[in-house]
Amino acid sequence: MNRNVAIVHYNTPELTRAAILSLRKHTKGCKVTVFDNSDKRPFQPMPGVTVIDNTKGQVIDFDAMLDRYPNKVDTVNEQGSAKHIASVDYLFDVLSDGFVLMDSDVLVKCDIAPFFDGNAAWAGKIEHEPPFRFMQQRLFPFLLWINVPMLRKYGIRFWHEGMVYKLSHTGAPYYDTAGSLLKDCTDLALPSKQIDIDDFIEHFGGGSCGRKTVGDALAWLYGENLALWKENIYLVVIPYLASAAQGREIEYAIAGWRKHFKENYLIVLVGEGLPQLDAQDVYCLESERVGAIDGQYRQHLDYVSCFKRVHEEFSDTDGFIFVADDCYALNDFDISDVKLLKMLEPNFSFKEPMNGWRKDKMKTKKTLQDAGLPTRNFTTHLPQWYDWDKIEALWEKYDMLHSSQVIEDLYYNTYFAERIPFQLQQDTDNLKCGVYDKSAATKERIAKAPARKIWITNSPEGWCKELTDVLKKHYNM
Repeated sequence: MNRNVAIVHYNTPELTRAAILSLRKHTKGCKVTVFDNSDKRPFQPMPGVTVIDNTKGQVIDFDAMLDRYPNKVDTVNEQGSAKHIASVDYLFDVLSDGFVLMDSDVLVKCDIAPFFDGNAAWAGKIEHEPPFRFMQQRLFPFLLWINVPMLRKYGIRFWHEGMVYKLSHTGAPYYDTAGSLLKDCTDLALPSKQIDIDDFIEHFGGGSCGRKTVGDALAWLYGENLALWKENIYLVVIPYLASAAQGREIEYAIAGWRKHFKENYLIVLVGEGLPQLDAQDVYCLESERVGAIDGQYRQHLDYVSCFKRVHEEFSDTDGFIFVADDCYALNDFDISDVKLLKMLEPNFSFKEPMNGWRKDKMKTKKTLQDAGLPTRNFTTHLPQWYDWDKIEALWEKYDMLHSSQVIEDLYYNTYFAERIPFQLQQDTDNLKCGVYDKSAATKERIAKAPARKIWITNSPEGWCKELTDVLKKHYNM
């Protein structure tokens, strides 16, 4: 039999997409239909997914539908259940050979093949004890097989006039989603199949109707449930401090990952004074600045604090990509380009004047020399990969939350001491264009960078109109 799966979508594209990916990962041969009722955040097209677009009421005019019930009881989500019920009822005519109804805020964790049963009117779980005394029992709509041919034979629909949640002409008890379906099937003693859906799904709860934030949803998806729907996900960690931000640099940085990174990813923007972003590929994680410590370079202390915060939030990931907010991709790249061992020079040293950053470089050099390790310069200002267990061992060993070290130099010289890195050369390599001043030569390099380089980066002194013009044009912003 056909394995039809239907999802009613409402402003939760990240949840709906993950639900479909988890279904595909664990159950083969399913045909997915999304009924999109969004008014703010519509479902983004996915290959092989049929979308019924009701974002402007093209299919069901909910206002007209609800106007038929002048005595309706208002609810906190504006008759959301009635709209959901009407949407599922519409699907009876679209998926006439039956379908599994799946909420958008669930993740499938094993094969749901047992639900597709032509001998059962429904297959799923009964909510025996509804949360409110005025509500009738119902079938949980989170994962529910609906045998449309059998129900049609007995005149049963999903929408039962007079029994829809809080639109009832007769008052309490009210029938929530799939409540009337359970009653009609029970009254006719139709065959059914009770399945404990908790064995098959993880349920976010309240996410499908917008009672939780995008941040809540992303934390749920990318935390302990990550493996249910994605095999490879790369965290792109960008430390951020609003007071140090220049122009639209963070927007350009994010645009670069979206346009050019050829992997599954989640950008984690972590720090203080985060911008307001509503995007399914960006997770904003507040992390207060560490207190200033005399003699310690605060930015490097902040990096460790931010990394620890990310590790707490995404403890099930193997590692992360660390990149600055002023590094912008100009051409396509993948994880192999990130993991390529890249250095500026085989050794580093600085003369006066010594600012905080240079002092930390030299302090880290002494740490490496004392350990008998190389002192290569790895502060390339390009994306770099870090394993959690390795970096955590370093920040614990050197108390890096209170004693600042340059994490790039310490990490790569420690763990890759026997490797010979690729050495960047501004004039010859195809990886990096560094913008550190506003000279005529630098402006000429900026103009040529999109045709020659994968990334372009800048220091505060290099932030200029020519750079922003190139980025705006490249990202069409």
